[in-house]
Amino acid sequence: ITGIRTGICDFSYHPLTNVHALDLCHHFHEEAPETHEMCVRCDKWAMKKCQETKKVFLFRCPLGLLEYGTPLYAGDSIIGYASTGMITDGSEEEIQAVTDRINEFGLDKEKFMGYYNEAIHRSPAEIQSVCSVFETCVSHIYYKNAIRLKEVGLIKEIDDYIAGNLKADLSVPALCDHFNISKAE
Repeated sequence: ITGIRTGICDFSYHPLTNVHALDLCHHFHEEAPETHEMCVRCDKWAMKKCQETKKVFLFRCPLGLLEYGTPLYAGDSIIGYASTGMITDGSEEEIQAVTDRINEFGLDKEKFMGYYNEAIHRSPAEIQSVCSVFETCVSHIYYKNAIRLKEVGLIKEIDDYIAGNLKADLSVPALCDHFNISKAE
Protein backbone atom coordinates (compact mmCIF):
# COMPACT_ATOMS: atom_id res chain seq x y z
CA ILE A 1 0.00 0.00 0.00
CA THR A 2 2.71 2.47 1.03
CA GLY A 3 5.59 1.26 -1.12
CA ILE A 4 7.71 1.16 2.05
CA ARG A 5 9.16 -2.21 2.95
CA THR A 6 7.98 -3.63 6.28
CA GLY A 7 9.10 -6.94 7.68
CA ILE A 8 7.46 -8.64 10.63
CA CYS A 9 9.03 -11.21 12.92
CA ASP A 10 8.36 -12.76 16.29
CA PHE A 11 10.76 -12.27 19.19
CA SER A 12 12.67 -15.42 18.31
CA TYR A 13 13.59 -13.53 15.13
CA HIS A 14 11.52 -15.86 12.96
CA PRO A 15 10.37 -13.82 9.95
CA LEU A 16 6.60 -13.84 9.51
CA THR A 17 6.70 -11.89 6.25
CA ASN A 18 9.10 -11.94 3.34
CA VAL A 19 10.35 -8.52 2.28
CA HIS A 20 12.04 -7.93 -1.05
CA ALA A 21 15.26 -5.98 -0.42
CA LEU A 22 15.95 -2.59 -1.94
CA ASP A 23 18.28 -3.00 -4.96
CA LEU A 24 20.94 -1.07 -3.06
CA CYS A 25 20.77 -3.52 -0.14
CA HIS A 26 20.50 -6.59 -2.36
CA HIS A 27 23.65 -5.70 -4.30
CA PHE A 28 25.45 -4.61 -1.13
CA HIS A 29 24.88 -8.06 0.42
CA GLU A 30 25.64 -9.82 -2.86
CA GLU A 31 29.00 -8.11 -3.35
CA ALA A 32 29.98 -8.02 0.34
CA PRO A 33 28.33 -11.14 1.84
CA GLU A 34 29.58 -10.40 5.36
CA THR A 35 27.25 -7.39 5.43
CA HIS A 36 24.18 -9.61 5.55
CA GLU A 37 25.13 -10.83 9.03
CA MET A 38 25.72 -7.20 10.07
CA CYS A 39 22.15 -6.37 9.08
CA VAL A 40 20.74 -9.42 10.90
CA ARG A 41 22.60 -8.38 14.08
CA CYS A 42 21.28 -4.84 13.68
CA ASP A 43 17.69 -6.12 13.32
CA LYS A 44 18.10 -8.25 16.44
CA TRP A 45 19.47 -5.23 18.32
CA ALA A 46 16.49 -3.15 17.16
CA MET A 47 14.10 -5.88 18.23
CA LYS A 48 15.66 -5.96 21.70
CA LYS A 49 15.44 -2.15 21.89
CA CYS A 50 11.70 -2.40 21.07
CA GLN A 51 11.26 -4.85 23.94
CA GLU A 52 13.13 -2.56 26.35
CA THR A 53 11.64 0.81 25.38
CA LYS A 54 8.20 -0.43 24.25
CA LYS A 55 8.23 2.41 21.71
CA VAL A 56 8.69 3.00 18.00
CA PHE A 57 12.15 4.34 17.28
CA LEU A 58 14.26 5.49 14.35
CA PHE A 59 17.74 4.13 13.64
CA ARG A 60 20.16 3.72 10.76
CA CYS A 61 21.02 0.28 9.45
CA PRO A 62 24.65 -0.79 8.85
CA LEU A 63 24.43 0.58 5.31
CA GLY A 64 23.27 3.95 6.65
CA LEU A 65 19.61 3.79 5.58
CA LEU A 66 16.68 4.74 7.82
CA GLU A 67 14.67 2.10 9.60
CA TYR A 68 11.94 2.22 12.21
CA GLY A 69 11.57 -0.44 14.83
CA THR A 70 7.96 -0.94 15.88
CA PRO A 71 6.88 -3.20 18.74
CA LEU A 72 3.68 -5.11 17.98
CA TYR A 73 1.25 -5.52 20.84
CA ALA A 74 -1.44 -7.98 21.78
CA GLY A 75 -3.13 -6.18 24.63
CA ASP A 76 -0.32 -5.14 26.97
CA SER A 77 2.17 -7.75 25.73
CA ILE A 78 4.65 -7.27 22.92
CA ILE A 79 4.25 -10.23 20.58
CA GLY A 80 6.51 -9.26 17.73
CA TYR A 81 8.41 -6.62 15.90
CA ALA A 82 8.03 -4.77 12.64
CA SER A 83 10.97 -3.25 10.87
CA THR A 84 9.93 -0.58 8.43
CA GLY A 85 13.05 0.02 6.55
CA MET A 86 15.54 0.13 3.76
CA ILE A 87 14.33 3.69 3.38
CA THR A 88 16.34 6.54 1.97
CA ASP A 89 15.78 10.12 3.03
CA GLY A 90 18.27 11.74 0.65
CA SER A 91 19.94 13.67 3.46
CA GLU A 92 23.62 14.62 3.39
CA GLU A 93 24.12 12.54 6.55
CA GLU A 94 22.71 9.48 4.83
CA ILE A 95 24.65 10.00 1.60
CA GLN A 96 27.86 10.26 3.65
CA ALA A 97 27.00 7.10 5.66
CA VAL A 98 26.25 5.11 2.49
CA THR A 99 29.41 6.41 0.79
CA ASP A 100 31.49 5.46 3.84
CA ARG A 101 30.13 1.91 3.77
CA ILE A 102 30.68 1.57 0.02
CA ASN A 103 34.29 2.70 0.48
CA GLU A 104 34.80 0.50 3.57
CA PHE A 105 33.94 -2.62 1.57
CA GLY A 106 35.80 -1.53 -1.57
CA LEU A 107 32.68 -1.43 -3.74
CA ASP A 108 32.14 0.54 -6.95
CA LYS A 109 30.99 3.96 -5.69
CA GLU A 110 29.42 5.09 -8.98
CA LYS A 111 27.43 1.88 -9.36
CA PHE A 112 26.18 1.86 -5.78
CA MET A 113 25.32 5.54 -5.72
CA GLY A 114 23.31 4.82 -8.88
CA TYR A 115 21.29 2.26 -6.88
CA TYR A 116 20.92 4.81 -4.09
CA ASN A 117 19.66 7.50 -6.45
CA GLU A 118 17.09 5.09 -7.98
CA ALA A 119 15.45 4.61 -4.58
CA ILE A 120 12.43 6.70 -3.62
CA HIS A 121 13.46 9.09 -0.87
CA ARG A 122 10.99 9.46 2.02
CA SER A 123 10.93 11.92 4.87
CA PRO A 124 11.10 10.65 8.45
CA ALA A 125 7.55 12.02 8.95
CA GLU A 126 6.24 9.84 6.08
CA ILE A 127 7.97 6.81 7.56
CA GLN A 128 6.59 7.53 11.04
CA SER A 129 3.08 7.78 9.55
CA VAL A 130 3.45 4.34 7.99
CA CYS A 131 4.54 2.93 11.38
CA SER A 132 1.49 4.48 13.07
CA VAL A 133 -0.88 3.02 10.47
CA PHE A 134 0.82 -0.34 10.86
CA GLU A 135 0.45 -0.29 14.66
CA THR A 136 -3.23 0.59 14.28
CA CYS A 137 -3.82 -2.30 11.88
CA VAL A 138 -2.12 -4.82 14.17
CA SER A 139 -4.15 -3.57 17.17
CA HIS A 140 -7.39 -3.83 15.19
CA ILE A 141 -6.63 -7.41 14.14
CA TYR A 142 -5.74 -8.35 17.72
CA TYR A 143 -8.90 -6.89 19.25
CA LYS A 144 -11.10 -8.31 16.49
CA ASN A 145 -9.69 -11.76 17.18
CA ALA A 146 -9.91 -11.29 20.97
CA ILE A 147 -13.60 -10.45 20.67
CA ARG A 148 -14.14 -13.48 18.44
CA LEU A 149 -12.38 -15.73 20.98
CA LYS A 150 -14.51 -14.27 23.78
CA GLU A 151 -17.66 -14.98 21.76
CA VAL A 152 -16.57 -18.58 21.11
CA GLY A 153 -15.83 -19.01 24.83
CA LEU A 154 -19.25 -17.65 25.78
CA ILE A 155 -21.00 -19.98 23.33
CA LYS A 156 -19.19 -22.95 24.89
CA GLU A 157 -20.09 -21.75 28.39
CA ILE A 158 -23.78 -21.47 27.46
CA ASP A 159 -23.71 -24.86 25.75
CA ASP A 160 -22.08 -26.47 28.81
CA TYR A 161 -24.57 -24.76 31.13
CA ILE A 162 -27.54 -26.01 29.11
CA ALA A 163 -26.14 -29.56 28.96
CA GLY A 164 -25.61 -29.57 32.73
CA ASN A 165 -28.93 -27.94 33.68
CA LEU A 166 -31.56 -29.55 31.46
CA LYS A 167 -34.16 -29.44 34.26
CA ALA A 168 -33.63 -25.70 34.96
CA ASP A 169 -35.32 -22.76 33.27
CA LEU A 170 -33.45 -22.52 29.94
CA SER A 171 -35.53 -19.78 28.39
CA VAL A 172 -33.70 -16.95 26.61
CA PRO A 173 -34.47 -14.44 29.40
CA ALA A 174 -33.22 -16.93 32.04
CA LEU A 175 -29.98 -17.61 30.11
CA CYS A 176 -29.41 -13.88 29.53
CA ASP A 177 -29.89 -13.23 33.23
CA HIS A 178 -27.57 -16.10 34.25
CA PHE A 179 -24.76 -14.97 31.87
CA ASN A 180 -25.40 -11.27 32.39
CA ILE A 181 -25.87 -10.60 28.68
CA SER A 182 -28.57 -9.10 26.49
CA LYS A 183 -30.43 -10.78 23.63
CA ALA A 184 -28.29 -8.73 21.19
CA GLU A 185 -25.06 -10.31 22.44
